[in-house]
Amino acid sequence: GGDSVALLRLMAARFGANNLRALIVDHALRDGSAGDAERAQAFAGDAGVSAEILTVSWPGGVKRNQAAARTARYEILCGRAREMGARVIAVAHTADDQMETVLMRAGAGSSWRGLAGMAAFAPAPVWPAGRNLWLARPLLAQRHEHLRDYLQERGGVWIDDPANANAVFERVRVRGRLAA
Repeated sequence: GGDSVALLRLMAARFGANNLRALIVDHALRDGSAGDAERAQAFAGDAGVSAEILTVSWPGGVKRNQAAARTARYEILCGRAREMGARVIAVAHTADDQMETVLMRAGAGSSWRGLAGMAAFAPAPVWPAGRNLWLARPLLAQRHEHLRDYLQERGGVWIDDPANANAVFERVRVRGRLAA
Protein backbone atom coordinates (compact mmCIF):
# COMPACT_ATOMS: atom_id res chain seq x y z
CA GLY A 1 0.00 0.00 0.00
CA GLY A 2 0.86 3.66 -0.12
CA ASP A 3 2.02 3.80 3.49
CA SER A 4 4.47 0.93 2.92
CA VAL A 5 5.82 2.43 -0.31
CA ALA A 6 6.28 5.79 1.43
CA LEU A 7 8.09 4.09 4.33
CA LEU A 8 10.35 2.26 1.90
CA ARG A 9 11.28 5.45 0.05
CA LEU A 10 11.81 7.46 3.25
CA MET A 11 13.99 4.76 4.78
CA ALA A 12 16.00 4.38 1.56
CA ALA A 13 16.64 8.14 1.57
CA ARG A 14 17.64 8.08 5.23
CA PHE A 15 19.64 4.85 5.51
CA GLY A 16 20.58 4.05 1.93
CA ALA A 17 18.78 1.54 -0.27
CA ASN A 18 21.66 -0.94 -0.04
CA ASN A 19 21.22 -1.13 3.74
CA LEU A 20 17.59 -2.22 3.52
CA ARG A 21 15.68 -5.36 2.61
CA ALA A 22 11.99 -5.23 1.76
CA LEU A 23 9.88 -8.22 2.73
CA ILE A 24 6.56 -8.40 0.92
CA VAL A 25 3.92 -10.68 2.39
CA ASP A 26 1.46 -12.32 0.01
CA HIS A 27 -1.34 -13.53 2.27
CA ALA A 28 -2.68 -15.67 -0.60
CA LEU A 29 -6.24 -14.78 0.41
CA ARG A 30 -7.56 -13.59 -2.96
CA ASP A 31 -7.06 -14.04 -6.65
CA GLY A 32 -4.42 -11.66 -7.95
CA SER A 33 -2.48 -11.37 -4.70
CA ALA A 34 0.64 -12.97 -6.20
CA GLY A 35 0.61 -10.44 -9.03
CA ASP A 36 0.22 -7.59 -6.55
CA ALA A 37 3.17 -8.95 -4.56
CA GLU A 38 5.28 -8.97 -7.73
CA ARG A 39 4.28 -5.36 -8.45
CA ALA A 40 5.24 -4.41 -4.88
CA GLN A 41 8.58 -6.12 -5.41
CA ALA A 42 9.07 -3.98 -8.52
CA PHE A 43 8.24 -0.82 -6.50
CA ALA A 44 11.04 -1.74 -4.09
CA GLY A 45 13.39 -2.36 -6.99
CA ASP A 46 12.53 1.07 -8.39
CA ALA A 47 13.68 2.52 -5.05
CA GLY A 48 16.91 0.50 -5.28
CA VAL A 49 15.91 -1.81 -2.43
CA SER A 50 16.31 -5.56 -2.70
CA ALA A 51 12.97 -7.25 -2.07
CA GLU A 52 11.69 -10.72 -1.39
CA ILE A 53 8.15 -12.09 -1.51
CA LEU A 54 7.03 -14.27 1.39
CA THR A 55 3.86 -16.25 0.72
CA VAL A 56 1.67 -17.42 3.59
CA SER A 57 0.62 -21.05 3.38
CA TRP A 58 -2.74 -21.90 4.89
CA PRO A 59 -3.01 -25.41 6.27
CA GLY A 60 -6.40 -27.08 5.87
CA GLY A 61 -8.89 -26.15 8.56
CA VAL A 62 -7.28 -22.82 9.43
CA LYS A 63 -9.85 -20.04 9.56
CA ARG A 64 -8.75 -17.28 7.19
CA ASN A 65 -9.71 -13.94 8.72
CA GLN A 66 -7.97 -10.65 9.43
CA ALA A 67 -6.72 -11.76 12.85
CA ALA A 68 -5.28 -14.98 11.41
CA ALA A 69 -3.74 -13.04 8.51
CA ARG A 70 -2.11 -10.60 10.94
CA THR A 71 -0.63 -13.44 12.99
CA ALA A 72 0.55 -15.27 9.86
CA ARG A 73 2.09 -12.04 8.50
CA TYR A 74 4.10 -11.40 11.66
CA GLU A 75 5.17 -15.03 11.96
CA ILE A 76 6.50 -15.17 8.40
CA LEU A 77 8.17 -11.73 8.73
CA CYS A 78 9.79 -12.66 12.04
CA GLY A 79 10.95 -16.02 10.71
CA ARG A 80 12.62 -14.43 7.70
CA ALA A 81 14.08 -11.58 9.77
CA ARG A 82 15.63 -14.13 12.10
CA GLU A 83 17.11 -16.06 9.13
CA MET A 84 18.62 -12.81 7.82
CA GLY A 85 20.05 -11.84 11.20
CA ALA A 86 17.84 -8.74 11.43
CA ARG A 87 16.75 -7.46 14.83
CA VAL A 88 14.22 -4.80 13.78
CA ILE A 89 11.28 -4.91 11.39
CA ALA A 90 9.95 -1.52 10.28
CA VAL A 91 6.24 -1.37 9.53
CA ALA A 92 4.19 1.46 8.05
CA HIS A 93 1.58 2.02 10.76
CA THR A 94 0.40 5.64 10.74
CA ALA A 95 -1.54 8.07 12.93
CA ASP A 96 -4.70 6.91 11.15
CA ASP A 97 -3.94 3.28 12.07
CA GLN A 98 -3.28 4.39 15.64
CA MET A 99 -6.66 6.15 15.88
CA GLU A 100 -8.44 3.12 14.43
CA THR A 101 -6.67 0.78 16.84
CA VAL A 102 -7.51 2.85 19.91
CA LEU A 103 -11.16 3.19 18.87
CA MET A 104 -11.44 -0.56 18.22
CA ARG A 105 -9.83 -1.35 21.57
CA ALA A 106 -12.12 1.10 23.36
CA GLY A 107 -15.11 -0.58 21.75
CA ALA A 108 -13.85 -3.92 22.98
CA GLY A 109 -13.56 -2.61 26.57
CA SER A 110 -9.77 -2.54 26.66
CA SER A 111 -7.90 -1.39 29.75
CA TRP A 112 -5.63 1.64 29.84
CA ARG A 113 -2.80 -0.45 28.37
CA GLY A 114 -4.75 -1.13 25.21
CA LEU A 115 -5.98 2.44 25.00
CA ALA A 116 -2.38 3.65 25.03
CA GLY A 117 -2.25 2.47 21.41
CA MET A 118 0.67 1.13 19.45
CA ALA A 119 4.19 1.95 20.57
CA ALA A 120 6.69 3.42 18.13
CA PHE A 121 9.15 0.70 19.12
CA ALA A 122 7.92 -2.56 20.63
CA PRO A 123 8.63 -6.28 20.82
CA ALA A 124 7.36 -8.27 17.84
CA PRO A 125 3.77 -9.34 18.56
CA VAL A 126 4.11 -13.10 17.99
CA TRP A 127 5.69 -15.78 20.15
CA PRO A 128 8.00 -17.60 19.83
CA ALA A 129 8.74 -16.45 16.25
CA GLY A 130 9.15 -12.84 17.40
CA ARG A 131 11.37 -13.53 20.40
CA ASN A 132 14.16 -10.92 20.58
CA LEU A 133 12.85 -9.07 17.51
CA TRP A 134 11.47 -5.55 17.51
CA LEU A 135 8.88 -3.65 15.51
CA ALA A 136 9.64 -0.06 14.58
CA ARG A 137 6.75 2.18 13.59
CA PRO A 138 8.45 5.37 12.38
CA LEU A 139 5.33 6.78 10.69
CA LEU A 140 3.00 6.88 13.72
CA ALA A 141 2.90 10.70 13.59
CA GLN A 142 2.03 10.77 9.87
CA ARG A 143 -1.40 10.67 8.22
CA HIS A 144 -2.30 8.44 5.24
CA GLU A 145 -3.12 11.44 3.08
CA HIS A 146 0.23 13.13 3.74
CA LEU A 147 2.14 10.00 2.79
CA ARG A 148 0.17 9.68 -0.44
CA ASP A 149 0.82 13.36 -1.20
CA TYR A 150 4.53 12.70 -0.62
CA LEU A 151 4.43 9.80 -3.09
CA GLN A 152 2.42 11.66 -5.71
CA GLU A 153 4.82 14.60 -5.62
CA ARG A 154 7.62 12.16 -6.45
CA GLY A 155 5.78 10.10 -9.05
CA GLY A 156 5.37 7.16 -6.70
CA VAL A 157 2.84 4.43 -7.29
CA TRP A 158 1.27 1.92 -4.93
CA ILE A 159 -1.44 -0.72 -4.73
CA ASP A 160 -4.59 -0.27 -2.69
CA ASP A 161 -5.70 -3.58 -1.17
CA PRO A 162 -9.41 -4.11 -1.92
CA ALA A 163 -9.88 -5.49 1.61
CA ASN A 164 -9.24 -1.96 2.91
CA ALA A 165 -12.60 -0.92 1.44
CA ASN A 166 -14.60 -3.97 2.51
CA ALA A 167 -17.03 -2.93 5.28
CA VAL A 168 -17.32 -6.52 6.48
CA PHE A 169 -14.11 -5.81 8.41
CA GLU A 170 -14.31 -3.87 11.68
CA ARG A 171 -11.26 -1.73 10.91
CA VAL A 172 -12.85 -0.52 7.66
CA ARG A 173 -16.07 0.42 9.50
CA VAL A 174 -14.07 2.25 12.17
CA ARG A 175 -12.11 4.06 9.46
CA GLY A 176 -15.39 5.22 7.94
CA ARG A 177 -16.64 6.52 11.29
CA LEU A 178 -13.40 8.42 11.85
CA ALA A 179 -13.58 9.93 8.36
CA ALA A 180 -17.10 11.17 9.07
